[in-house]
Amino acid sequence: MIRLRAAALANQPPAQEAADAHLAGGGGALGAALSGFFAACGAHPSVLLGPLTILVGGTGQGARAFDGRPRQPGLTAKRPRGFAEGTQVPLAARVAAPSSPFAAVIAHAYAGQGGFSQLVRPGIETAERAGAAERARLLERLARVGASALTEPGFRRPLLGVASASEGGNLTAADLEPPPDTDVAAREGNDGTEACYELPWSDAAPVGAGAAGFDAGVCAVDTQGVFAAVGYRVADSGLTIAELELVAPLLAVPVLRGVPRIAPGARLGKPNFIRLLLDAERRFHGVRAAADGARSLTLYRDPISRWVTAQQK
Repeated sequence: MIRLRAAALANQPPAQEAADAHLAGGGGALGAALSGFFAACGAHPSVLLGPLTILVGGTGQGARAFDGRPRQPGLTAKRPRGFAEGTQVPLAARVAAPSSPFAAVIAHAYAGQGGFSQLVRPGIETAERAGAAERARLLERLARVGASALTEPGFRRPLLGVASASEGGNLTAADLEPPPDTDVAAREGNDGTEACYELPWSDAAPVGAGAAGFDAGVCAVDTQGVFAAVGYRVADSGLTIAELELVAPLLAVPVLRGVPRIAPGARLGKPNFIRLLLDAERRFHGVRAAADGARSLTLYRDPISRWVTAQQK
């Protein structure tokens, strides 16, 4: 058995390889988890525009949560007339405003090490190997300028071109600005067997329909005793944005006549199950993420020896 004082665990090979490489290069737990996420963004067209939730914590610094779930579109726009009952709703009306890049950038600013571009690099390389040159180009821009890439014409124009009012959608330019309340304190809780820190919105009723696909996660622990987890979703289908080689998961709630609409800006979807685990003395000793519904990924760190062990079940 190989004994490690820093380790990562993911349920997708590209994410696992990127997280391992980040730790091997001396990077921290949060960087490893985010590197895994961006590798998944390069491998799958739906991940970048889908949900992302992040937890990070360690001794002496508490725990923080970062909310990258998509948001209901329609900011600054008048309420549309809505679709009548029985009318076919276009896919554009189900496209939400993405938040994952904003959450990743803010989380890195809070607890990351090194440059943000290092974290995105695995995604660029993975997209290039997959032959997705336009997706790689967008990730390259994200690596250079951060989440402000989402406000630039090269990203905004193609997305609005398929999901704005002219196409039957509700997405506006204001929806692509940085969202508020992305960074919040994690909540103390209990996962049924032990104390933990969890997402403060974990028990909130999900808004909107979940995109068909599967949950994925990356857990990491570094030599400094920092624990991090990210959860994201790989959607099976959505609205294709050919110019960017992306797919927008169908998470927004269409506006229907005679039915109160979901407030623009509201977070959509059910958050991934991720936890930072505490021992009996309330020390950080583990991190867990749900991978694909029935399975979970867990890393434990012994507080004395500091060896890390992995568990999947």
